[in-house]
Amino acid sequence: MGEVVNMSNLFIPEGPIVHIKYREDVEQTYYSKLKKPKYKLVVLVNENSASASEIFAGAVQDTKVGTILGVPTYGKGTVQQIIPLVKGDGMKLTIAEYQTPNRRNIHNKGIQPDIIVKSKDGDTDQQLQKAIEILSGI
Repeated sequence: MGEVVNMSNLFIPEGPIVHIKYREDVEQTYYSKLKKPKYKLVVLVNENSASASEIFAGAVQDTKVGTILGVPTYGKGTVQQIIPLVKGDGMKLTIAEYQTPNRRNIHNKGIQPDIIVKSKDGDTDQQLQKAIEILSGI
């Protein structure tokens, strides 16, 4: 969590980056302090983009600081904690859910790109080509 928040502070304008909602309406929000975004962004995502990359993509999309391009992301919008057991085993518990700055729940839904671009096996990377077009203003 710390790394995606640190990185987001370089790109996401002042305001929420992610909300973490725990049981019984307990919530923790991480904020960006960036006064003015410095970069034009296109974020490439695919079906394997999960967790931290979805937090970043959701923050970019909600704050309209860039364009999300690709195919819908994996949809891992939950926080797990591992509880160690006596004989070295562990039990994984879901303890919270991530929400985007606009409080969208992405679990099992993912981030829906602003522009859908599927890359085909053997072709040049169509997502990268489209991103270059967008950034170049073509």
